[in-house]
Amino acid sequence: MIFGPSLILLLNRTRTLRKEEVAIECNIPVLNEFDSTVISHHEKIKCKNPYIRLIKDDFEFIMTADEPFLRMDKLNCCYTPYVQIWKNSSKRVFASYCERFNKKVKVWHDFVKVQCNYQGHVVYSDYVDFALSKSKFPPLKKNSNKLNVIVFVLNGVKFPPLKKNSNKLNVIVFVLNGVSRIAMYRHFPETKKYLEKLNAIEFTKFMRIDVDDFSNIMALLTGLHKANYYLCWSDDNSTFFDNCPFVWRTFSSKQFLTAFVEDAGLSDIFNHNKNGFNVQPVDYYWRPFNLLLEEIKLDPQNMEIPKACAGDIPFYTRLFAYLKKCFKRMLKDRQKFFAFVRSVSLSNEDILLTSVDEDLRDFFVELNHTGVLKTTAMFFLSDRGAEYGNITNMHQRFFETNLPFMFAYLPAHFKNKYVSLYSNFKLNKDKVTTMFDIHETLNDIATSKFGNNYGFSNGTSLFRKIRSTRSCKDAGIPLTCCACAQTYIPIEEYTLRFVLGQVIVNRINEFLHSQTDCANLNVNKVLDARYIKYCFQNTHLYQLKVIVSTRPGTGVYEGILKQIRDKYVVIGTVKRLSPYEKESHCVKNTTLKLYCVC
Repeated sequence: MIFGPSLILLLNRTRTLRKEEVAIECNIPVLNEFDSTVISHHEKIKCKNPYIRLIKDDFEFIMTADEPFLRMDKLNCCYTPYVQIWKNSSKRVFASYCERFNKKVKVWHDFVKVQCNYQGHVVYSDYVDFALSKSKFPPLKKNSNKLNVIVFVLNGVKFPPLKKNSNKLNVIVFVLNGVSRIAMYRHFPETKKYLEKLNAIEFTKFMRIDVDDFSNIMALLTGLHKANYYLCWSDDNSTFFDNCPFVWRTFSSKQFLTAFVEDAGLSDIFNHNKNGFNVQPVDYYWRPFNLLLEEIKLDPQNMEIPKACAGDIPFYTRLFAYLKKCFKRMLKDRQKFFAFVRSVSLSNEDILLTSVDEDLRDFFVELNHTGVLKTTAMFFLSDRGAEYGNITNMHQRFFETNLPFMFAYLPAHFKNKYVSLYSNFKLNKDKVTTMFDIHETLNDIATSKFGNNYGFSNGTSLFRKIRSTRSCKDAGIPLTCCACAQTYIPIEEYTLRFVLGQVIVNRINEFLHSQTDCANLNVNKVLDARYIKYCFQNTHLYQLKVIVSTRPGTGVYEGILKQIRDKYVVIGTVKRLSPYEKESHCVKNTTLKLYCVC
């Protein structure tokens, strides 16, 4: 191998830290949010022509609408419930009957299909979701000498909530898929402005802990690192997720109602190439209804519908409508709640993100004006930055990818009651933080044991002081996702760039060695290569970051390298930066799909 003298000088100084060496404060460069290399030019979302809606729903009722062009007395409508195949099952089927109604009827099912006939022809069909009352009773105590009092729920009338819950915060965790902090500034300026008006706190050094969505969401909801998934789930897809320690289980044990609402459809986080849940995981579980909306897109007669649309309206509009129903229901029933929301449609690559900015802002405005936020802690964040897309500035792309955004809102009464906790919370806004820290914070809120870590904790509650010198390693962030490097020095020498690119491609080929259906990859072009200088109090650490495109196929990969004696090795995981789409159709394993070209 031929190495430039500058490389030899730098790599000879590469070493690991001694115990007495302490990291200095993480520094992240200032990026241009309107850099010409990152501006997208998508059209504003356009769904098909609006339907004439013959049916309206009003919280608990469905009713026919007055339409002048139809004789409404000749309109025959019915609804078919979408029911669980067995009690508490996460799977549903349509009932074998269609319940007829005239003008208005109260519905006792979460999800229904409504169909109307006029003069022997089907003239209207749609799906409708409802947020029904759910009961939450205190668990029975073993060997209790006191009489157990059982209160039944009749006709949707709820038993009043426990007094011990009255001072606890409701929680909303709202996650957007694949939006970086800089992209949030770029595409959601009105939403950002309103969050600032609410005095929400932005965490400026919030980083992802892995390259894929799934690992980041698992860190948030379970606190588990991927090395510990085996404790509750097997990645060979032989098991469900029912035994994993999701934070909503902690909230449920404290008499909170729970909701999991995701609009990802067939590609949702726990079912895409996975088995999902066998038992419905929360009280309000929107996935079955979301799959019905997906069927609208898959209907052969509706092939022109954009994937961001559910019929004639955007998916996110349906999402917002259901969330409003849930929050209205839980406020009406005076129930404490935990809601986890993840939206893919709001950041769908087919739509102009700025076109949904006002709708998103208006959603938060309504939460505030209806009183939801008076008693609710809200975390608004993304699971990662933009992994794919047209960002040609590879240096900027590194930060766009690894720096998602995170805003946290706490109601006034909490800030006034817990002054020191809120002070810590604010001080942490410029510290290195991750999904693991949010998980610990959620545990604090659920249990009211603020500042404690739980079991095999990978994070620190945001109610505790986090050191200003906290490093990526301290926070559980691998180097491939760490945005704390102080200096980036471009490598210009062609031969050296090619050698480094070949090391990454060789690593991929070694991984694919036993996969006979996958092609052997070659270097197409080295798109970017840089020395990375990590700064510590007593020393500097140098490594190399390389981005390479491969052939055959359209793969673009990023790897972090270091020198061990006379050769280079890849540190951690080689990260894919481009979508694989149908290139990997011959393999089912989700990790193999990132690298295999069939």
